[in-house]
Amino acid sequence: MFLIVVLLSTGLWIVSLGLRGHYVFLNQPKTWNEAQSYCREKHADLATIENTEDVRRMTDVVDGNFDGSAWIGLHGDSKSWRWSLEHSDLYGKGASVFRGWWDQPDNTEGRELCVYISMGKWNDFRCDYSLMAVCYDERGNNTEKYVLLKTYMTWTEAREYCREHHTDLASVKNDTENHIISRIVGDDAAWIGLHRTAWSDMSRSSFTFWAEIIDDSRTYRQQNCVVVWYRSSGGWTWETCDRALPFICYSGTSPRMYHLEGDRKSWLDAQKHCREKYTDLATVDNTEDMDRLMHMTSGSYDGFAWIGMYDDLFRSWRWSLEDEVIQGAGEYRNWDSAQDNTGQGEHCVATVYGAWLAFSCKTLIRFICYDDKNGTQSYVLSDQTATWSDAQSYCRQHHTDLASVRSSTDNQMIAHRAGSEIVWIGLYRGRAWSDQSNSSFRHWKSGQPDYAGGNQNCVAASLADSGKWTDHNCLDVLPFFCYSVAECSSNPSPWLSAGNSYHGVCTSDLQSCEETLRL
Repeated sequence: MFLIVVLLSTGLWIVSLGLRGHYVFLNQPKTWNEAQSYCREKHADLATIENTEDVRRMTDVVDGNFDGSAWIGLHGDSKSWRWSLEHSDLYGKGASVFRGWWDQPDNTEGRELCVYISMGKWNDFRCDYSLMAVCYDERGNNTEKYVLLKTYMTWTEAREYCREHHTDLASVKNDTENHIISRIVGDDAAWIGLHRTAWSDMSRSSFTFWAEIIDDSRTYRQQNCVVVWYRSSGGWTWETCDRALPFICYSGTSPRMYHLEGDRKSWLDAQKHCREKYTDLATVDNTEDMDRLMHMTSGSYDGFAWIGMYDDLFRSWRWSLEDEVIQGAGEYRNWDSAQDNTGQGEHCVATVYGAWLAFSCKTLIRFICYDDKNGTQSYVLSDQTATWSDAQSYCRQHHTDLASVRSSTDNQMIAHRAGSEIVWIGLYRGRAWSDQSNSSFRHWKSGQPDYAGGNQNCVAASLADSGKWTDHNCLDVLPFFCYSVAECSSNPSPWLSAGNSYHGVCTSDLQSCEETLRL
């Protein structure tokens, strides 16, 4: 393994190049959320770990220079419940968000991350307790597709058994299925497939590496984020998310090759050209991608050039609480009947009497925060006015975030708190990528995006300013960056720089493309 060790004034920075990208250890204490933001800005995301080889590579990054705890990308909270079986074809509209709680999950001691069913009602519970389980078998039909496992196992053991002998732990998509399973289980308690551990990058990795010895004298309440514990050979333990610790970023190697096209075109014409000749307009995942993109010009051009980011007026609404596994949050909407969502420059959402309206984010109004820091979920109405961004900052500092609205019940609660006030909620219109990539990396120039004139819905890189991004009218004609995916062969060879373009050969797995020559 090739190691680069650099001692920075801010701490030890160690990079390990591996077959699937590399891990970066930073001995700069940050909270989990701060570490996530840093990793997304500078690299790809907080570390995701998919197997024991990843554990070894991550441990080699530290190489004995640190023996404490460091954040990785795994976290769990009351908003991230999801099913072990995640086949999208299995769930109809709304089926994946069906819930049958006895009461709202209480996350006792911050460690109740798995769900059992008893007498038709669900409860959250520690995953390391032994219970019976209900397996789902897609080969069955109706009552035959559920199998009660009468051997007592932990949730993880039950999931492994169900995956080996059937399909997976049972997913429950509606009241009818809940009734069928309840009749099978009777008065006993049995695991179902719902759990709430999630990776920062939304990876579906089910791999775990919990430390064998956990100090039970510690206070586990509100310990919703995971650290790797180097005193325990890289084992994982829970920790409170607001504690400042070192952290591990993952910086995956992009298989994209960038191409600067000098012909000036509008954004849509540039997109069409890139899709016909290459793959698409350029998507950028991290600072390494930006450096490679900038290298394409070789200093021969210092103006603006289109990249693939744009403002999708209809499909890019998202919640400030950036956790796409918030059950139902991505689906529920309650727009005012007069709202058409085509307004230029209206990128943030406020609510009045429960109806939603889009406004300029610079509007000064009151706001509703969501608070989950004390083990209970509540909405808090501010007593001050602020822009949407300032409201977001305030809510994140003093509570959890701006309010997300997952259901009509949530919407009614917020309307009750707000009364007749117009208040910000956490919904805003973000930017999307032309290739529908989910990259969260941003490289805005100071003061951008400013939506000047209300119609600047496409993004260009300013090559005179380190490639910083600015918003532009999509009808402007500019040079543009395309990308293509490198062709692969069974014989890997380095990326080579030739003039103002890149040429490369990857390994047979595109996700394993490795930039062996650091440019």
